[in-house]
Amino acid sequence: KENLREYSFCAHAIADKKAIMVVEDTRTDARFVENPMVTGPTKVAFYAGVPLVTSEGFAVGTLCVFDQKPRELTEEQKTALIILAKQVIDKIELRKKVAELAKVNDELALSEQRKDDFLSIVSHELKTPITTLKANLQMLERLQKSPESPVFPKLIASSSKSVEKINLMVDDLLNMHRYSEDQLELDKTHFCLYDLMHICCNHVRIDDKHELLVEGDKNLLVYADEHRIDQVLVNFVNNAVKYAPDSRFIYMKIVKEGDNVKISVTDHGPGIPEAHLPHLFDRYWRASHSGKKYTGLGLGLYICAEIIKRHNGTIGVDSKVGNGSTFWFTLPIVN
Repeated sequence: KENLREYSFCAHAIADKKAIMVVEDTRTDARFVENPMVTGPTKVAFYAGVPLVTSEGFAVGTLCVFDQKPRELTEEQKTALIILAKQVIDKIELRKKVAELAKVNDELALSEQRKDDFLSIVSHELKTPITTLKANLQMLERLQKSPESPVFPKLIASSSKSVEKINLMVDDLLNMHRYSEDQLELDKTHFCLYDLMHICCNHVRIDDKHELLVEGDKNLLVYADEHRIDQVLVNFVNNAVKYAPDSRFIYMKIVKEGDNVKISVTDHGPGIPEAHLPHLFDRYWRASHSGKKYTGLGLGLYICAEIIKRHNGTIGVDSKVGNGSTFWFTLPIVN
């Protein structure tokens, strides 16, 4: 059972703010004469304590000695106790630093592993369209004297598609480098969010497998880089199409929240496991999808997060398995 603070020898030693507190006879000291440790079974008659203070100035306890008989400490004994206390606090702080370093080391190891995994993904994802492009070019070379062949336009279309995939991946890699080096420059203008949301993602509208429904204030203006905000919206919608292919309707909403506007993209797909949510916007992080094959570098959401961060906005996701997902971001409203 702990003593009350007013009875605690250690509390008095810390409050005393001296290098060492010595009570030669507790029975004659007004602070402790009624202390249960003095009057009770322990019969403490002597106390000496040195506060254990960290390098940040926080007292974490005391190094102390007790005796049931009154006594005096020599200057050498006091010095020895102070030195011993210093060694104790050094040991405590060393253990703390070791634990902190171990945590940092684990985080670095995890980061390096993610980077290695990412490079493996890049190699694999780039190899597929390059292999297809190479095969198409070899076939075109054989058919160059027969351009009227019905295979000719198909090979050109396939080659063009492969080049576009490679171009998108290279763009993502270049953007990641710009953001990590803080080299992104924003070209801010005033524009209407509702108008942007109606004209973006035309590739999804043309495909006609999904219907994009835009809701919210039709006249709300923001001061931002329209091209970059369009990039974020396209990424959100592409993810909805990619991971929720059976969600016919994709909702794009504009909601005013105080001095900010919240833009969201919602699907009714399978949702995202809770354990994945904190990592979705991390660089080099890519979720595993059991039994499903998805292409891409997994950089899209990291790039989106960096774009919104540079607009002084926030970004996030709300999702539950089986209930779909809502990816959102906020921007300051133009007054």
